[in-house]
Amino acid sequence: MNSFNSSTPLRYEIRKRILEFLINENYKPGDQIPTEPEFIELLGVSRFTVREAFHLLEAERILRTKQGSGRYLVSDPKDIHMDITRLQSVSQLLSNNGVKETIQVLSVEKMPANKDVAFHLSLEPGTPVLYIKRLRCVEGKPVIYSIDVIEAVYFKDVRDDSVFMGSLFNYLRDTWKIKLEYSWTNISAVLINESIAKETGIRTSEPWILLEEVVYNRLGKPIIYSTDYHEAKNIQFQLKRLSLD
Repeated sequence: MNSFNSSTPLRYEIRKRILEFLINENYKPGDQIPTEPEFIELLGVSRFTVREAFHLLEAERILRTKQGSGRYLVSDPKDIHMDITRLQSVSQLLSNNGVKETIQVLSVEKMPANKDVAFHLSLEPGTPVLYIKRLRCVEGKPVIYSIDVIEAVYFKDVRDDSVFMGSLFNYLRDTWKIKLEYSWTNISAVLINESIAKETGIRTSEPWILLEEVVYNRLGKPIIYSTDYHEAKNIQFQLKRLSLD
C-alpha cells in the first residue's frame, strides 16, 4: 500500500507521483504515457483519483489526450509547472512537481523595518524584522532566489538556523498555529541586477520572473512580505482565467 501525505489533497499527491514516474522512466515530449489502469495498479488508488490527477496535468499543458489513442507528454516533466492560483510555499510547489531541491541560506539579518516593509506588513517603522535570503537549486542550477521579510518576534526562541532550511509556512503553522490563507501578488519579468548576481552567481543576462507578494493569515493580517525570483527558462506558471460574460 502506498503512503501519501495526508495534508495534501490526494489528486495533487498523485499528480506528483505521476510526474516522478515520468521523470524516472525518462519520458520525453511526444511520448505516449501508460494508461489509466496501469497507473491505478502502480499507485494503488482509484480510477477517479488518477483521472483527477490527469486533468490537473492536462490543464497545465503537461499532458494531452488524443481521442482513441491515449495520453501523450507535451512538455518536459523536468520543467517546473506552478499553479499560482493555489497558495503554497515554494518548497511545496517544488515538491508537488517531484523536484528535489537544495536550499542555500545566504543570510538571515535582523533589521528595523523601513517604511516600505512597514507598509506591506502593517507594522510601525523600526519594528524588528528578519530578512531571510535563500537560493534554491535543482541539479546544482539556481532556479529560485527569494527574500522573505517577517516580523522578528516569530523567531524569538529560535536557536537553530536549520529552521530556515524548510518551509516558513510549515514553521508558522506548527510553532505559532498561524495558517496562511491568501496573498496579493505582483508578477513581472526582470533581469537579475548586479547585486543579486554577485550574491548568487546568477548571470545578469538571463530573464527571470519576479513574484512580489504579501501573504496573509485567515484574519487578514499580513505575515510575510516576499520577493521571489524564478528562473524563466524551465519554470512555467499556470492560472485559470474566467470570462466575465
